Amino acid sequence: MLLSQELVVVAIQGNYERVFAHYDGFREKTPLELYQNACMRMHVPVRRSVELALENNNDKSGDEQLVLADACLVSRDIPVICDLLRHIKPVTKLDLSGNVLYDHDIADVFRHIQDLHHVDLSSNRLTSQTIARFVRYPSLRSLSISFNPLGCDTLGLLPELLNQCPQLASLDLESCDIRNYTLPDPTRHAYQHLGHRLDHLNLSYNPSSDDSASLEQWKSLVQNLVKDNGSNGQQILNCK
Repeated sequence: MLLSQELVVVAIQGNYERVFAHYDGFREKTPLELYQNACMRMHVPVRRSVELALENNNDKSGDEQLVLADACLVSRDIPVICDLLRHIKPVTKLDLSGNVLYDHDIADVFRHIQDLHHVDLSSNRLTSQTIARFVRYPSLRSLSISFNPLGCDTLGLLPELLNQCPQLASLDLESCDIRNYTLPDPTRHAYQHLGHRLDHLNLSYNPSSDDSASLEQWKSLVQNLVKDNGSNGQQILNCK
């Protein structure tokens, strides 16, 4: 069987003779091969940790996925990952947990993703700026961004996140350095008039506020984020 490039050579050199060939079509490159090609074109060293992760990128749920958890990714790897996203099928499941990525890295990645259903960005270096970027994905269903230094601004962003992502069912914000529970009146009003609520919310192991009055106020508001499933502000916050 002739390869496509060999067929062209035979046709050119065949003095107009008729050429018969069996053509099976082109084989689609795997994500691993696309990554290796991108590294070669961009003169970037291939990470063995990324190769191993891509070898196991199989998902039986039906979602196209890119799972690069604990792949030792840093900012200089993002251009190659973006190039990979341009050449693989559109992903709806993204796992970049356990790396060393910052807000600007995630912003670059999101430029190449049109829709997201499930996202895990836990254990990186992200702030609340990344939370605000998810409002462009109304089909988002689960989000884990735990163990990131999100900070206090996160609380003010949650009502908008829920309103813009009506399918969001699970949100994990464990250990995100949320310290100050004092909310301005407009934000408290937004908490009290949510159009959508979560099935599951994890806000545990965030430092408790020294202001017990504001903490008690926040415990009552946080219950508005979750559907009535027997949980309460005390359990969600894991406060003693």
